[in-house]
Amino acid sequence: MPEEAINKTTYSTAKSVEIYSQLYLWPYEKVLFDRYITPGLSVLDVGCGTGRSTYFLNQRGVTVIGIDMVEAFINHGHELYPELDLRLMNATKLEFPDNSFDIVFFSNQGIDYTDRRLDVLREVYRVTKPGGVFAYSSHNSLYLPRTKKGWVNFGRNLRYFRLGYHFRIEHHPNGDLHVAHNNIWNEAKTLRQLGFKVIEILSNSQRFSSLPKLITGLFTRWPLFVCRKPL
Repeated sequence: MPEEAINKTTYSTAKSVEIYSQLYLWPYEKVLFDRYITPGLSVLDVGCGTGRSTYFLNQRGVTVIGIDMVEAFINHGHELYPELDLRLMNATKLEFPDNSFDIVFFSNQGIDYTDRRLDVLREVYRVTKPGGVFAYSSHNSLYLPRTKKGWVNFGRNLRYFRLGYHFRIEHHPNGDLHVAHNNIWNEAKTLRQLGFKVIEILSNSQRFSSLPKLITGLFTRWPLFVCRKPL
């Protein structure tokens, strides 16, 4: 069974909806929004869940559309935030014309829960305006756990361990998830091959969002990639 289908089943549970209905921003999302989000821009919020990040983007005076492949998320999002434009849609086939958005944002490592990552990246490139920005967070294959739970998951996945792109199985209260991992150097190479220019890679540290690349590549669990589509 493809990873995306397994993950979609897990995310469709009532427990998942409960977990992903919390309202917050990660430290590097705050940095990203402060640097790149200004009133009047058009923004696509991919993997929006129940509207967590879409809510904060809307507060910044942009025209934002949130999309997610999980119907339970979108339905609950409509109940929580009736003012938001939330749509059921798969990121592998974006239902928008070419060059539609100034900013495309894929939050919460959502790109790591599909086995069709290249299709997603190509679609994002297509709908991003020339000169526009694409930002997303992803699981770092070189990151070593810092908690007991993390080491348990890491031990269970040693047989899957690769330095580059690969999937690991994680056990969560809402069910099992098949999660893609990659190192920042391979990830950046893929982005360049698709035509993006990598602007910066942010750490999720409370104090230091911009760190030396080697530090980010070894000690950031979910690096956030910020790219630009050339003019």
